[in-house]
Amino acid sequence: MPLNRGVITPPPALVADLRRGAPGQIINLHGLDTSAARRLNLEVIESGGPLLYSNDPETYTSPNRVLAREPALPAGPSRVFFHHQNGTGRDQKLAVVVRGGPGGSWLAIRRRGLAGPWSDPLPAGRRALYRWLSDGQTYPAQRLAEGETAILDPALAATGIAHGLTVSGIIDLDVFPGGPPEMAVVACDPEVLVEKAYPSLAPHPRTGPPFTRGTSSTCDRQLNTSAGGEFDPYYDTSWGVAFLRCGDGLIDPNLMVSDHLTPVGGPEPLPGNYGLLYRIHLWVTASDRRDLAVLVNPRGMDFGGAIKLPAGIDAGGEVYLPWSPDSLADPGLAVIAGRFVPGEGIGLWMQFMIPGGANAPVNLALVPYHGDPPSGRPTAP
Repeated sequence: MPLNRGVITPPPALVADLRRGAPGQIINLHGLDTSAARRLNLEVIESGGPLLYSNDPETYTSPNRVLAREPALPAGPSRVFFHHQNGTGRDQKLAVVVRGGPGGSWLAIRRRGLAGPWSDPLPAGRRALYRWLSDGQTYPAQRLAEGETAILDPALAATGIAHGLTVSGIIDLDVFPGGPPEMAVVACDPEVLVEKAYPSLAPHPRTGPPFTRGTSSTCDRQLNTSAGGEFDPYYDTSWGVAFLRCGDGLIDPNLMVSDHLTPVGGPEPLPGNYGLLYRIHLWVTASDRRDLAVLVNPRGMDFGGAIKLPAGIDAGGEVYLPWSPDSLADPGLAVIAGRFVPGEGIGLWMQFMIPGGANAPVNLALVPYHGDPPSGRPTAP
């Protein structure tokens, strides 16, 4: 059930900052602790297909190795998420390879976001997420004969990665009915022909615990206001400041991943839920006629990322968190994601992910405030 610690009102200095702020801007919370606010109780639905997560080791030291592998992707949606720094002392390339399953396989990229090589892992991760959220390209389907190995994204495989640089990527796939294909993340010397070398490459040793590579059964987590009594049917601005927690492993449970490359036992937790897409649907009302700001507040160390949300007072769409600099770490600060006029009711759809290089947990805070002017704004669509 929701934690109702009483109605918390934002301090006047924060209200003033929200009135003149803009999406992506860092603001001071002026003493407001978002974790002390009401915690929304939302319906949680695990959705999407498998997530292949590749980040152990984040800094790989041995060239010509397989970094993560899923032997059989089922039909339907799936995601591969990788975030790696070249620590081999020589140039490298990273490739996502696929191999046809029994009777052959069909698959297609649905959405992708790649960034790097970059000297700082955090901006590499947040740029990859921003590009993934904003990707509107159409990609052709790919046919693989049984046992045929191919590179999923040739542009990634053609990118040289010098020692010490990081590449980060998120690729969503559709796997069509047929033989379930194999997929792997591979690091190689630039001259290596990955398609031919892959079957004989050895796995890279892990550096955990905690272990952070392997496959989860789900890649999306939908959070909904829901009528029926068990969950909050809506959020009203008269309730005061409220929050959602992402990536803490307690309020927001960890994904469980199984390593099919160097298995050491059963599924293991993925701290931070990196690569998990939070699809958040909130029905919001404003019985006190206040506007609403959605803020992103780091509760770990450095955080930098992106969010996608609808138009309201601001234009909506994809927003860097923050726009500049690349990150923030102080829990007394937050980033404006968007501002809205709930009126008698609006639906807020948001997409959020904790990217590679960032730190969890993170609070998504709902902060009601009297806009300037406090009335007369058009209701957000």
